[in-house]
Parts: sequence; C-alpha cells; structure tokens
Amino acid sequence: MKRLVMMLAAVAVALGGCSRSVSLTVEAEVPAPVTERIPLAAGVYYDERFSNYVYEEDSEDRPDWRIESGKSQTAMFDRILSNMFTELRRVEGVPAGPGHQNLDIVIVPRVEEMQFSTPAEMKVDFYEAWVRYHVDVVRPDGTPVTDWQFHGYGKSSTEFLKNTTEGLSEAINIALRDAGAKLVVQFQALPEIRSLVENRR
Repeated sequence: MKRLVMMLAAVAVALGGCSRSVSLTVEAEVPAPVTERIPLAAGVYYDERFSNYVYEEDSEDRPDWRIESGKSQTAMFDRILSNMFTELRRVEGVPAGPGHQNLDIVIVPRVEEMQFSTPAEMKVDFYEAWVRYHVDVVRPDGTPVTDWQFHGYGKSSTEFLKNTTEGLSEAINIALRDAGAKLVVQFQALPEIRSLVENRR
C-alpha cells in the first residue's frame, strides 16, 4: 500500500510539472499611434536576436517555458515607428551602408529583459508581463546620437482566461501596447532628438 501511494504521488508530481510547461507564440495587435510625425528620415535595424527573440526557462517552478515574441515585437516597432516619422526604412545593419546617406538617424532596439508572474506564483488572480527595451539611436555611419531605456507592463485577469498560455499571451499583448505608447512619448522628448529637429528647420 505504501509503495502504491508513493507511485501515485510520483505520477501526480510528473503531471503537475507537465501542466506548468508553457509554449506560445505571441501575436500582438498594437494600434497605430495618433501623433504628429517627426520631420526626420529614420532607418531601423533589427538584429537576429531581436527579430527572433525567445524567452526560455527550464526550472523547477517553470519547467520547459518557451515564449516566442520576436515577430510581435518587430511588428510593434514597425507599426509605431512608421507613424512617428516622415520616412521610415529598414536597414540591414549599422553602419547602414551605401544608399542610406540621406537618412537622419538609425534606430536599433534590443530586449534587455522579460519577466512574468502567474496567479499560482504570486497568489493573485491575474497574470503579469514586463518587457524592458534599450534603444540606440545612431547616425547612418554608426556615430552615436543617444540611447535610452523604457519598459512595457501588462496585466490580465484570470476571470475570462482558460489557462496559463492564454493568460500570459494577453498580458504580453498589453505590455507591448504599453511599450508602444511609451516609445512614442519618450522618443520625442529626448533632448538629442529635439535638437536634430530644430537644426533641420
């Protein structure tokens, strides 16, 4: 009898571990910002790590977690930046190379960190997601202009969500929207960007 109980306990632990695994591809929908366009011609460069960003963790509390968000984050930046500038083009690297001398700046984002919390971990009734970005702004020849960090935060209730995958997906979606809004506001307030605009007038 004791052996049977131990076997059942082992099975329960195994099943519990499997139930906590997460595998999802984020499909965010970020609305276009309503903002006055910045009178600059901008390029944007996404390196391989950014455009294919994956959060992975395999710990006792988070066994076999894999969250792919690179495509959604790239789409978010494209959507926001294309509505922020009079002209936006993707470039293949920095320096931007021949044919891009008429750009004023090149924007290079990277993901500094992603964090999550679940109701089971925090003893609450919602999921949370944070994403922190570092953005470099350079001249087309690679000369630094400025850099800064900003983050997005999202929270989703468990009330209408069926499982962890849905909860995290919704929280990340909201975090990307929050990050997009901050990108619009904070970029235009950077002294170096304001100076570039003033010098073009």
